[in-house]
This record gives sequence, C-alpha cells and structure tokens, in this order.
Amino acid sequence: MSAGAGKGPTYLYMEVGDLDAVLAAMKDVRIVMPVRTAFYGMREFSVQDPGGHFITFAQPVAPQH
Repeated sequence: MSAGAGKGPTYLYMEVGDLDAVLAAMKDVRIVMPVRTAFYGMREFSVQDPGGHFITFAQPVAPQH
C-alpha cells in the first residue's frame, strides 16, 4: 500500500458534522481550496498535508432525506 501511495498524491473526501470546527483546527495547515458551497449541496474546503496529499472536508448545506 505504501509503495502505491508514494507514486503520487492521494485525494481524500471526508464528510464531517461541523465544518467550522474542522476549519478552526486546520489553522496551521496549508489550505488549497477556501471554503465554498458546491453545486451539489456541500460546503467544503481542501488542505494539502506535508506529504503532498489533498484532503477535502465537507458538510451538507441542507439536511439529507
């Protein structure tokens, strides 16, 4: 698994319950996409970790049915 991850960046999309709390915890992390509301109904932002991998955190803007 580690050999495959070393070949390029990994992209991870995580749905969270409190996006503002996650954003506050990321104060020392490189934010590569500022908070936005996507057309598919998710409020989200992305960071890049020191290894070059990208993580997007997202929260629904409307309750799911």
